[in-house]
Amino acid sequence: MEELSLKDLKAVLDDNELDLSMRQLSIVPAKALAKLPRATHLDFSNNQIVAIPPEFCLLTHITKLDLSNNHIVHLPNDFGKLLNLEHLDLYKNSIEELPLSFGDLRSLKWLDMKGNPLEADLAKAAGECQDEKECKVAAVRVVRFMRDKAAEQHRVIQKQEELNKQREQVIANATAAVGMTQKEKAPKKRKSKHKDASNIQPHSEVPAHANGPKMQNETKETPNRTFKTKPSSQSCLSRVFVRVRKLFMVILVLSLLGVALSSFIIFDNCTEKSHHWIPSSQPFCDDLHKAISSRSLPPTFATNLYKTLSSMSWVYAAKLRELKADLEEGGYLERAQYYCNLIYTKTVITAFILQGYGSQLVQLVISPPSVCTSKQKHKITENASREMAMC
Repeated sequence: MEELSLKDLKAVLDDNELDLSMRQLSIVPAKALAKLPRATHLDFSNNQIVAIPPEFCLLTHITKLDLSNNHIVHLPNDFGKLLNLEHLDLYKNSIEELPLSFGDLRSLKWLDMKGNPLEADLAKAAGECQDEKECKVAAVRVVRFMRDKAAEQHRVIQKQEELNKQREQVIANATAAVGMTQKEKAPKKRKSKHKDASNIQPHSEVPAHANGPKMQNETKETPNRTFKTKPSSQSCLSRVFVRVRKLFMVILVLSLLGVALSSFIIFDNCTEKSHHWIPSSQPFCDDLHKAISSRSLPPTFATNLYKTLSSMSWVYAAKLRELKADLEEGGYLERAQYYCNLIYTKTVITAFILQGYGSQLVQLVISPPSVCTSKQKHKITENASREMAMC
């Protein structure tokens, strides 16, 4: 049936009530209704309506809405903008879940959602609505339930944003550290060149006939030392770049695996045989079936996919909290923390000991004093091994 015009609506308008029931309607005339602000009570019961257009959410003057006995699959995402809505009848439709904005309907006082394939938690909040009192209680419970659900999803999104910021900060710090090492290496190279020049200058004043062979060896060794400092700094920088590149590759591979796994779970969730266990996935499943049948993506495909991913992360976050609570009850987290602290402490102590005695051994090997003997070297190594054993 074609969409009703403004003239048709005015013909059936009775005071503030607009009765459009049992007319085989499949389209809600939202644009024409916007021009009738006097119509605050709308009755669309017993029709063939499948979806509510987004423009319908702009009709904030509505206080009573009857959509019972239709084929509505889901409500618009901005349904919560109907702030003056007090009475809502959704009896006998095909609704599985409600939009998160439903929690903004603070004026809602009466709600009937019987005869809908609601998800378990939502069905528990909606109740049976057998009489007037139960329908009023259902309105309060469902609005509170959707408000808490929206707040939980908002917290999950905020945590994800914080993790992304921390990851970006780590990458920025690593890049800054690489830049600092480059700046520190440059002055060291210049200092080494000045030292070599100062070492060569006194030898030039010595006569050529005195210590001729020895002087030739020293002048040959000096350029070799300056040449060896360059590869060491370059190798250090190359190691840093290799580690950063490996970190990027690991993050990229994990991200691709996460996207592939999430896609598989979402598409499996939208098959006809499986149950839609992911909250807020019904709109995306509808868009997916439309895309497969018409071979073109609907305009709401990306938005509904993002909402489905957010809902799936909300489900996983709840499961992780349950796992954490189980681990805390068993005391496994405390044990793991104790052993981690113990291993970390032993590692740090060992590193300090090795660094101290290692530097002494290097000094003895490179420039051993005339009074140092092999016994003193042996004593240093004995002390190092003794402290390692005590650690």
